[in-house]
Amino acid sequence: MSPPHPVRPWLQRAPMALVLALGLGGQPAAQASAAHDAAAHDAARRAAVEDARAGRLEPALHTLRQLAQGAADVRVHHDLIVVLGWAGHHEQALQAWATLGWRADLPDYVRHGLAHSLRSLAEQAESSGHTLLALRYRGQGMAAPIQDPLAREAVGRLLGTLGGHRGAAWLLPTTTLQQRADRIALELRTAASLSAQAAAERTRRLDAVIRDLSDLAAELQQDPAAPARLVRQVHGDRAIAQVERRQWALALQDVQALQALGAPLPPHVRMAQGAALLGLQRPAEAVSAYEAVLAEQPQHVPAQWGLFYAWADQGEMRAAQAVMDRTAVDRWRRVGLDARTEPHPDWLPARLASARVRMWNEDQAGAWTQLAALRQAAPDNAGVRLAQAAAAASRGWPRLAEQETQAAHTLDENSPDVRLALAESALRRQRWALLRDHLKPQGEAGGSDEQGLAWSRLRHDAALAMGWQWAAAHQVRLEPSRVGLSPGESRLTNTRLEAPLLGSGWRAFWTAEAIQGLSPGVYAARRERLGMGLKFEGPNNRWEAVALQDSGSRPGTAWSAGARHTLDDHWAVEWVAARRSTQAPLRAWANGIEVDSAEIRLDHSWHEGRASSVAGLLQRFSDGNERRGATAALMQRLRASAQWQLYLRPELAYTQNSQDQGPYYSPRREAALSLSLISRRTWLSTPQRRWSDRLELQAGRQQQLGYAPHTIAALAYEHTISASAGLDFTAGLTGSLRYYDGQPQRAWVGFARIAARF
Repeated sequence: MSPPHPVRPWLQRAPMALVLALGLGGQPAAQASAAHDAAAHDAARRAAVEDARAGRLEPALHTLRQLAQGAADVRVHHDLIVVLGWAGHHEQALQAWATLGWRADLPDYVRHGLAHSLRSLAEQAESSGHTLLALRYRGQGMAAPIQDPLAREAVGRLLGTLGGHRGAAWLLPTTTLQQRADRIALELRTAASLSAQAAAERTRRLDAVIRDLSDLAAELQQDPAAPARLVRQVHGDRAIAQVERRQWALALQDVQALQALGAPLPPHVRMAQGAALLGLQRPAEAVSAYEAVLAEQPQHVPAQWGLFYAWADQGEMRAAQAVMDRTAVDRWRRVGLDARTEPHPDWLPARLASARVRMWNEDQAGAWTQLAALRQAAPDNAGVRLAQAAAAASRGWPRLAEQETQAAHTLDENSPDVRLALAESALRRQRWALLRDHLKPQGEAGGSDEQGLAWSRLRHDAALAMGWQWAAAHQVRLEPSRVGLSPGESRLTNTRLEAPLLGSGWRAFWTAEAIQGLSPGVYAARRERLGMGLKFEGPNNRWEAVALQDSGSRPGTAWSAGARHTLDDHWAVEWVAARRSTQAPLRAWANGIEVDSAEIRLDHSWHEGRASSVAGLLQRFSDGNERRGATAALMQRLRASAQWQLYLRPELAYTQNSQDQGPYYSPRREAALSLSLISRRTWLSTPQRRWSDRLELQAGRQQQLGYAPHTIAALAYEHTISASAGLDFTAGLTGSLRYYDGQPQRAWVGFARIAARF
């Protein structure tokens, strides 16, 4: 093994195949030079290559220079270009390239060597203050058609964007239309490469590029002899510039103009087309654009990411996941001539994307397992911690999500992604004072355009969460054939208005309700109530209290109070107590009987797919009856995807009354065991709109003391339309069959509900 050499950084990083390709590929020269026959010429070239590998660069260069004089074997020129770069003679390497006519059909190892020389020259020019010269060198480096995997991400994707190699153009101060187009192309790449911190300068330069390209396009339109290749170049570059400026529709117009010329779209234009279609929320068409790029260049990383997002934006999470899994690279890659390896820069982003798409596809368990492995592989990576925070939040573990976000902040305090995640965690945990601090303008400084949009959405969501909230509902219960002491037909309307958040979580609210009995036995039941209350919403606690004034058939005062305390990410306890409770049966209310009630419930959630609850109820009727009840239920998710989830919910309910002779249904003892199958379907989901429905099929057995057991059933359907982030409309219909004192009673309940935040 040759010793390390200070001017051979590329050799130490290059894959074995590329280094062995140096001077060893191809066929011998067809004819021997005047001084050497073919075998001697090839032997001398090989000896020079071995000298270069061993670090004896000057003797190798001397031999290669001699062989290159009038040599017909192009391999000699290739070797000379690369070895000059190894020796640090980068300008001479460019001159050797010029002797080949700036040709682009070079082996990979030569392209890589040229890119290294051009980058080195650019760095030297920058350090000397020659900014323009540095830009020219960088332009040449970006123009070089590098296909080497080590440089693909940094350089290779920019080759297609420049439409081929035009490196010499940057060094020649000509004023032809082609040179103008090439100069504007360099300015476009320079503007697009500016960071988010220079957003204003980036926008200014892109606007200037679009203006110059439009002027040039107008001139070409007036010239019937304009080369078709130049016309395609101008339209393609303008499409790219408009995509960078998020002018999606204008970019597509340029793409359509290129298609009208009849020539196939080059990959860089296809990429712009895909980005524009995604920006216009037309992901199905974007799939075709990115697949066309990958058909020509299967390892095109940006196209792989574009296809990933195109599938994800359609809700086709399995297809998006397949893209990541199919194109995933190995974690380690070889460097140099020995067995040394280094982390592959594309491995971790691809694995994180695969985990995130599993979350989007409601496969939180798979995402969590994958992220746990990534955390072991990269324990100090803030991006992994942020992904774990998102996964924890989707699994219903907000405290753990908050901890992971704080850990990411410790690892990278200046990351815009981390600052955004901290604000999202504060909103999720209802830490209102902390949220207001995070939402200050400096919180989003330094982010990309996508992060700017995310901050805008977060600000909007936070404003809705802390602003006015209003809800109203109307419900009608019908009993086709009324029997015994069934609940009776009724009509219920209620509304609630909540004031904006005050301080650290306080809200005032107002409520109104009206209920009217519609059938015999409950005709006299009419309750109208107005109330005003106060509620608190905090990280671990929520409680509210309301004072009410009843009118109608039973005027009087009432009150209600309740609280919920989350012990951790899994356990929560909730209680509610009420004077003149709305849970009173209408038949009791119609007969002047009031009810006071108290209820306590304990909830346990394992994760997003399994939860259970047990509850106890105590009701005291003014006629002396005391009702006690208990319920236990388990919710288990059976199937899940981004569009559809299926749940199974067994429930056991038990009720007993101290009296059973009242004018309302009050069995001495009653038990019911039911099993529900619940389907939730999402038909449309965008950041602003959502269209979903819920279908529940329930069957069970009901046993009342003194009567035979009976089969009970219910079928419920509801449809929800979220017209915007602050407006939801839900309507539904439920049909049920239950038994009251041994008599079957069918009932239909229809409802409509609207909720708004502003």
